[in-house]
Amino acid sequence: MICCALPAFSKPSQKILLASHKKAQCAIISDSQASVTQTFAVSELAKYLKQISSADFPVRHLQNRKARAILIEVNPRQGKEAYSIKMKNQNIILTGGSDRAVLYAVYDFLHRLGCVWAAPGFSFYDGLAEYIPDRTELFFESTQTVEEHPQLKFRKLDVEEGRSHDAENLKQLIDWMPKLRFNTLM
Repeated sequence: MICCALPAFSKPSQKILLASHKKAQCAIISDSQASVTQTFAVSELAKYLKQISSADFPVRHLQNRKARAILIEVNPRQGKEAYSIKMKNQNIILTGGSDRAVLYAVYDFLHRLGCVWAAPGFSFYDGLAEYIPDRTELFFESTQTVEEHPQLKFRKLDVEEGRSHDAENLKQLIDWMPKLRFNTLM
């Protein structure tokens, strides 16, 4: 009897079509005065959405907003490392309390679409360090707003055997870190 009653109390899922048959069904919207980090977050979102769906997602600025969109915004009231993913009026809104938190929101959103970053992109992984799904139709579905507030101020990646690293693989480590929400390289 209880199992039958539970679905009636759960919040209905919202589902937004992002891409269908290699055509984007929404744009990515960012601030025209976006910082370097925000611009990078937008480019990462567009890059991975294209890898998933083979669709080119247009990037526009807030003042040019007309249709369904994925909005990228900084909201300092959230806290420096906090971020959220919410759906409102057929839009997806990715916000963070700082530029870095916006990047975290983008990677979390992509993770929820099926992307997995298991390791830095070192050449010896032969392209297997990440998994990017391949979808003819790409939907984002959620029943609630995602609110993330890291419990640890410092989320460190400790680089052991420092002599075996070079500038290239340290860049790969740094590129991988925000995908897992690390914020300090040791």
